[in-house]
Amino acid sequence: MNKNFKGLKIAIIAGQGAEGCGVQRIGTELDNYCNSHNMQSEFYSYYTGKKYSRQNAHGTKINFFSPKDIPDLVEKLNKYDLVVFTSYPHNKIEHSAIKAFYYDLFCKLTKPIKAVYNLEIMKMNIDKIGYLGLLVNGADIVFHYGLDTWFSKTVDKLGMKKIGDRLHRFHLWMDFSELDVIKKQYPLEKKQLGLVSVTRWSSLKNIGRTIEIQNHLLKLNPNWFCQVHGVERSIGAKFDIIDRPDVTYVNPSGKRDGNGAVEVYGPIARAKGLELMGKYLYSSSFFSLPKTPWDYGNRMEYSQIENAYLGIPLFDTHWGQNNKNKEGKNFYDIPYSAIYSNGKDCKEVAEKLIELSKQPEELKKYEECSTLLSKNEYDCNIVIPEALELILSKGKQDNVLSDYEFNKKIVNEEFANEILKLEKENKIPVLGIDEYEKKIVYYLDGHKQKLVKKINDKVDKKKTENEKVHINNKAKSLF
Repeated sequence: MNKNFKGLKIAIIAGQGAEGCGVQRIGTELDNYCNSHNMQSEFYSYYTGKKYSRQNAHGTKINFFSPKDIPDLVEKLNKYDLVVFTSYPHNKIEHSAIKAFYYDLFCKLTKPIKAVYNLEIMKMNIDKIGYLGLLVNGADIVFHYGLDTWFSKTVDKLGMKKIGDRLHRFHLWMDFSELDVIKKQYPLEKKQLGLVSVTRWSSLKNIGRTIEIQNHLLKLNPNWFCQVHGVERSIGAKFDIIDRPDVTYVNPSGKRDGNGAVEVYGPIARAKGLELMGKYLYSSSFFSLPKTPWDYGNRMEYSQIENAYLGIPLFDTHWGQNNKNKEGKNFYDIPYSAIYSNGKDCKEVAEKLIELSKQPEELKKYEECSTLLSKNEYDCNIVIPEALELILSKGKQDNVLSDYEFNKKIVNEEFANEILKLEKENKIPVLGIDEYEKKIVYYLDGHKQKLVKKINDKVDKKKTENEKVHINNKAKSLF
């Protein structure tokens, strides 16, 4: 470890609260690593009125704060070396809380290096982050999952931050020591026959595919263990998973809804989920982005890393064909990296799982490859020091533009004036990356965006035409 890290004081701030998902895992892993390597780290979660059912899933030691706590927190964190922001208030929370987070917290942290991690994937969710454009401007360094993503390419194109300078790819990190204990407890030859999925509901995770494969497995062999854990009772999950006729949803109270062959459970503590993945032969995570493959960022999700390290993983074919390892090879093209499914082959996949379970030598090849692959890619003992080294080498950014000058530079003076006018009227301007790119002025009316105006380039076009005339006249004078 770099000796310069010793005594480093780091704060991790989740501005959207402790959601119990991968974003919280990222902060938790960083927090744990720093505190176990002679650094001082604290995890903070902005409490904005909503408590998430999964917030305790990762065992994170969380310091909650609200808008009224911000002045004291700023005084404390201005004595720190680095503040890492992992999430931000979105446009559905109280407007005063959005303003407080940006103006009273972010802007007043003047001493520490500010690292802004955009850990959203979908453009729709990125655009919901309050003051995102200004957060990018005020950050000393910005990270996103990939440099070919819409976010990274647009931020670079607009000149907000330049790729390779203060805009970099974020590489997931994980401490595998907890998983090593489980691997030792459940070696390959002692694993029980079954397919499990430990996740949370999202349409991107294709949980229904796991359920289809599990149903085929149970028809072929009723003794196989087939369960899904982590599906909360959200509206999306209800229509996609819970109401399926082939599912029995087991509530925390023990009440069973439905009469399907596959049991689906609600949120689960990470430690229990890891044990399930380790205990049974197969585990699945069918995360995919078929419509926006450029937003993958050449990475696994945390559930995929855990699947790959603890057992024989099942992954999505499209994901495997559109994500590369460090050496630049598609995961799909690496023999024995995983068992892949495109969603139209569930019966065939189930048959393959049963046949493979009878071939210990082949299983060993899958286990060795997937274990090595996940460790080589995401070991926190390699990835976190590299990230800290990069952040510290960049240091504080000089000559950060004021909000007004930034808005004027990225769009034009008219845009900057319109935003300033909204702020003076105590309205929340919508300043996602999309608004800068399309030159549109919106403000929040409740949870909805209200259009003020579309900024046109008439002045700029007129200037361009005048320049063209001048050039033409100068050219004519040469003859």
